Amino acid sequence: MAQSYISLKKSSPVIMGYICSGCGFPIITIATINTDATQYYSFSQTKAQETAELECDKAIQFEINRIKNCISNQEPLSVDINTVSGWHYGSSCKSSIKDILTPCPNCFNIEKWQKENGHSSSPENYPTIFDNIELAENWARVIIKNLMQEIDNKRSDDNLVNSAKQRTIKLSAYNKNLEQQLLQIPELSEKSKIEQEKNKATSQQKNLAIFDFKGKKVLKLKIKSFDEKLKELKQTISKKETEPRRLIQNNKLELQKVQPIAYGYANEIIINQFYKTLVYLISPNDIPDEQASSVKYDLYNETITTEEIKDTPQIQFCKKCGFKLLPDSDFCSNCGDEIGKDIL
Repeated sequence: MAQSYISLKKSSPVIMGYICSGCGFPIITIATINTDATQYYSFSQTKAQETAELECDKAIQFEINRIKNCISNQEPLSVDINTVSGWHYGSSCKSSIKDILTPCPNCFNIEKWQKENGHSSSPENYPTIFDNIELAENWARVIIKNLMQEIDNKRSDDNLVNSAKQRTIKLSAYNKNLEQQLLQIPELSEKSKIEQEKNKATSQQKNLAIFDFKGKKVLKLKIKSFDEKLKELKQTISKKETEPRRLIQNNKLELQKVQPIAYGYANEIIINQFYKTLVYLISPNDIPDEQASSVKYDLYNETITTEEIKDTPQIQFCKKCGFKLLPDSDFCSNCGDEIGKDIL
């Protein structure tokens, strides 16, 4: 008798919690275990269905055990689909974990267990599985409460508070300066102008008569030229934005640590989400206006040292206009002149 077969797919969510090794805040992420079983049979389809379901359940447990043991096995979970071995004769089953590569919504860090060569270095950075979302949320809130207690302890030391205030004001002012420089990138206005011209040409193209082939050809070439210019401008803008945005992000992460010590924090917890991953954050109080305005942090008159801003090289000057340059820049943010070796 010829054999028949059934194919059964089964999925199961898995709720995990871990401490981000990048920013130190608790993360809850919901991944999905996918299984796909094939069972051949000659007589009973019902029995084959039961066997296939059993294979899927065993495969789900196989992946759960992989998550639990990834800290001891030092094996990333984002591997290819697993063919689960040792199943019943005439059957096969494959399994995988979906949505395992989502980065931290706060600092965009990827852990070692998510992808090889990640940055996890402590057991707390590896995932713990929770039976339901309520247990996971309670775990995250306990972590945040412990972090708040650490902040309260530091705020009892006046010297630490004063130092944190100075640091917070400088970081905040430095970021505002960097953000202002991002807005002054010359190619941004050029990009906006070309986009307007492209939109105008596109509108003209739509309004042409059906048989105006010459007009359509002219506008098509014109739009193509605009697209090429926009592509080049976007690449230039992206290149100029990379370093300032990296510095801004690094400073924001440090502000999350020092600002609550300087000015306290709100009792409510901030939850940032990206896809199925949530990060629980402390909400620092704002810098008082009188203190924020008391310090003018001017890049023209002050150079940030590596002790003040981590990973920030010394700023140099444009040979054409004398504007202070951001580290590793290829173009001056003030005049747009290409930066060569002869910088001041």
